[in-house]
Amino acid sequence: MNKLYFYLFSLLILSATSTVNSATFCVGTSAELTQALNTADGNNQADIIKIKTGTYMAPPGGFHYYGSSENHGLEISGGWTFSTCSSNLNHTPFETVLDGDSLTRILYIRAGATTDNFKVSNLAFINGLGDDSSSAPFNYAGGLWMRHYGNFSGDFILERCAFINNEAEYASALIIENGINSSSRTTVRNNLFIGNHAAGTDIYGQNTVSLKQDKGLGVYFTNNTVISNTATITTNVAGLLIQVLQNANAYVANNILWDNDGSDVRFIDAGDATIYSYNNNIGHQTGTVNFSANNISIPPLFEEVPLFSFNRIPAADSQMVDVGVHPPFAPPVVLFLNDWQLSKTDFLGNPRVQGIKVDMGAFEATPPPDLIFANGFE
Repeated sequence: MNKLYFYLFSLLILSATSTVNSATFCVGTSAELTQALNTADGNNQADIIKIKTGTYMAPPGGFHYYGSSENHGLEISGGWTFSTCSSNLNHTPFETVLDGDSLTRILYIRAGATTDNFKVSNLAFINGLGDDSSSAPFNYAGGLWMRHYGNFSGDFILERCAFINNEAEYASALIIENGINSSSRTTVRNNLFIGNHAAGTDIYGQNTVSLKQDKGLGVYFTNNTVISNTATITTNVAGLLIQVLQNANAYVANNILWDNDGSDVRFIDAGDATIYSYNNNIGHQTGTVNFSANNISIPPLFEEVPLFSFNRIPAADSQMVDVGVHPPFAPPVVLFLNDWQLSKTDFLGNPRVQGIKVDMGAFEATPPPDLIFANGFE
């Protein structure tokens, strides 16, 4: 067999292998979602779970994926329509709701020994309650808990999700634990955390969002809105906790962190980590960072919203508009602080950048009419 034929034959084999090792599920009920997660947990394939728009009540013990015997990744996303989940065009996270009914944690994911990524996107987590189920003990993370077994070397990605009215003793909305392998990283971008409650009564540390990186490349926390979350006590409390160990890093940029009980953000460096903080609106911060620039501390000015709306869109004259930082277009050297991206859309599915620069927070401001028609379509 000559080199050309051998090359083409190899491509065919790789293509066939890729097809065999992937599975896609289209789900429209809580029972179907439970079954899809159970199947994905044992099929030894890279799994994609598409959830149709609607409300999904979490079963007792919540939705869960245990990846102890899996060596492939998982992607879960909402906003899908039609019987085959063939479109999710312009559907916001509020249109696909996972509801814990104030009885159970909503979703627990544990990654196995794989280099694949785990991604959750376009979902709303509401009314979750961190519980003591045998599968995921401790009263942690009423909304979502993502963690791993040993030898996981992929990424955890959370994008365009809402966390509302979730409760737990620790990390009421979200916990992501990552970083056993030196190549792992965590990306959390374009998410909304509002109205969650940390109910712990000791000083262990009650938070809304807890991100822990042990080794690995680090944490990217960009363009999120963490606002108006509460806690029973105020000692060691924060809306956002980022804990980086050993030589991991943290990059925090373009966020609105405001009106949370205790601190709005708390940094813990327990090793030789490097923490970067750029272009955020932070009410109160504890802990120190290594490099920071262009952060502000100004009461956020948002558009007026109807009653029971959770949108927090910067007002057109807000000081959070057109002031974000962008990743380098083509960095000469790929360093940790350069190796991140803006998403294509904001929380609501609108273009992520509509003005001169990206805005702070999960939502882009509504551009004034003169900018809307500036492209010549008047």
